[in-house]
Parts: sequence; structure tokens; C-alpha cells
Amino acid sequence: MRSSPIVAAMACILLLAWSRWCNDYSYHDPQHIPANALRHVIDEHGDKRVFHHHDWGGWLTWYGWPKVKNWLDDRAEVQGQQHLMEYQDLMAVRGDWERTLVEQGVEVICVPPKSSLAGQLNLRRSWQETYRDDHAVVYLRRLHTLTVQDIPVRTHDTSLPKSH
Repeated sequence: MRSSPIVAAMACILLLAWSRWCNDYSYHDPQHIPANALRHVIDEHGDKRVFHHHDWGGWLTWYGWPKVKNWLDDRAEVQGQQHLMEYQDLMAVRGDWERTLVEQGVEVICVPPKSSLAGQLNLRRSWQETYRDDHAVVYLRRLHTLTVQDIPVRTHDTSLPKSH
């Protein structure tokens, strides 16, 4: 017995409708998916590059696409080993983790509040906490304010070149 294309199309439509009807699915277990914190990321910082816990990327992609630029998602098979190793180093605050964040253009970080990365960001003036609950904390990179001390002293000879 062959199924008709109409039956297959109806099944697809029903599955899509059901998936949208279940929008609050992840809100049931904030330890697994901290939806309130991730919603804050989308609403307040969605146009920025976001580094986050590995398991939360799928949720950010589902609810934030195309606005959110998440750093990775929960599909390890498409991320690549090097990217996953960078993720592990960032979460464990190993190596030149701050340089990696700068090079990757990360402006927002959303991680568990008891993570090593959160502990280090709490000590850095360059990151501002914008949200916190029992399951996640969100940091925004502060814009650097240029001060006189940041401007190098220039010493150069302003006289005209001497002729020979």
C-alpha cells in the first residue's frame, strides 16, 4: 500500500503545527534549558555574537533565528573538533580564553552561574552582568572607554628635513 503525497503533506503540517503549539516545552525544565535567561539574550542582545553553554544552542537557534548569532549549538557532529575544543577551553578558562572570545567576536556570554567562566567574568571589569537566575547568568562585553592613558605618547620631529 502506497501512501499518498497528500497524507504525507498533512502529516508534515500537523508536525509543524504541533511543534509551534509546544513552544513552551523547554520552559518546564529550567535546569536543562534556562529559557528565561535565553529569552533575555534574544530580547536584549539578540543582534550580538553569543557564547553559551553547548546544550542551549539548539534552543537559541530555534527561537532566535535569524536574529541571534550563537557561537555553537548542540549538534556536535557539525561543529568540528577544533571548535568543540575551543568551547571546552573557554568553559574551563584554559589557555588564552580571553583572546579567543575577542577573535571570535563574542559580545554576550550566557553560562551556568557556577561555571568557571562565570567566576572569571565576575572578576573582569570588561564584562557586565545583565541577567542572573539560579540556572544561568548573562554577561555583556562593556564598550571600552578611551582615556588619556590609552593614547600612546607620540614623539616625532616636526622640523623640515635638512637639505644636503
